[in-house]
Amino acid sequence: MTTLARRDKPRPMARKMLNKVPEVTVYFWLIKVLCTTVGETAADFLNDNLGFGLTNTSLIMSAVLIAVLVFQFRKRKYVPGVYWLAVVLISVVGTLISDNLTDNFGVSLVTTTIAFSITLSTMMFYFGYRYVPRRRPRVGAALVGGLLAACLWEVAKQLFRVYIRKVGVYDQIYGPLGVLVAFVMFVYYSAIVFVFGAAYVAALDAKGR
Repeated sequence: MTTLARRDKPRPMARKMLNKVPEVTVYFWLIKVLCTTVGETAADFLNDNLGFGLTNTSLIMSAVLIAVLVFQFRKRKYVPGVYWLAVVLISVVGTLISDNLTDNFGVSLVTTTIAFSITLSTMMFYFGYRYVPRRRPRVGAALVGGLLAACLWEVAKQLFRVYIRKVGVYDQIYGPLGVLVAFVMFVYYSAIVFVFGAAYVAALDAKGR
C-alpha cells in the first residue's frame, strides 16, 4: 500500500516546474499571442532607435533574456511579471536573430521564421511532455515527441491560415463573434496536436523500457 501510494504522488520536480508557469487556458493563449506581437514590435523599435546596430542590439537583448531566464528558473512559484517578461524577450531576441540571419547571411525570412517557430514549439511541447506526467518519460522520447508535435502544429497553423482566408466564413455566420469562433477552433486543433504528441511519447517511451 505504501509503495503504491508513493508511486501515485507527483514528483517534486514536476510540481516545482508547474508552480512556475500559469494555467493553460484560453486566456493564456490570448496573452501569449499579444506578448508575441508586442515582442516583435519592440524588437523593430530597439533596432531602429537605439543606434547600436542590429548585431549589438541582438547581443544586448540576448544578455537581458539570459538574466531574466535565470531569475525565472530561480523563482519557486509563478510570478506573472517575470514569466511574461521572459516570453516577450524570447520574442524580441528571436526576431532580432531572424533579422541578423536575413540581413547578414542572406537566409530567407520564411526559413528563419519557420525554424524559430518550430524550435520554440519543440521546447514548449518537450517541457509539457517531460515534466507534466506523473511518470516522467525518457528525455529522448519527450524530445522526439515534442519535435513531432511542433512540426504538426506548424502545419496545422499554416493550413488553418489558408482555411480562414479561402474557405472560412465565420464572419458571415457569426458576425462580430467570428474571430472568437475561429480562435476557439484553433485552440481545438492545438489540443488535438498536443494529445497526439503525448500518445506518441507514451508509446515511444514504453517501447524503450
